[in-house]
Amino acid sequence: MNQRWLAIIVGALAIYLLVHAAMVGYGAFLIWDIERGSPPIDLSPEMRETYHSLVEGLVIFGTFGILSAAASIGLHRGSSWARHLWVGTSVALVACALFATIALEVAWTQYVYEIAMVFTSWCFMVALGKGKREA
Repeated sequence: MNQRWLAIIVGALAIYLLVHAAMVGYGAFLIWDIERGSPPIDLSPEMRETYHSLVEGLVIFGTFGILSAAASIGLHRGSSWARHLWVGTSVALVACALFATIALEVAWTQYVYEIAMVFTSWCFMVALGKGKREA
């Protein structure tokens, strides 16, 4: 079992999250641009709520994407801190998905990719840990 595969899995999740951050960030920018256009347009309460949701999505996806990218780079280089960063990031990612599913009543199928990638990476980490103990 090679640690590079673990870095690739975490890196794929990082790219996925950063692409989502870019999309919601662009949506937030478009609404912000409408409000500050010439002439300025007052946003309805629904549009303001949508804007705030997009900004929150940008922060959440961006944070998890940056942390996943940092963990992926660290895992690829073999840094000891990278596993700890990935464990913390993946636990927080799954906790956020569970919170959104339970408290916000979002369909659990919205988070299948994230949970599958976290599960796969944990399987790789367990296999790598067993390989180091056997060596």
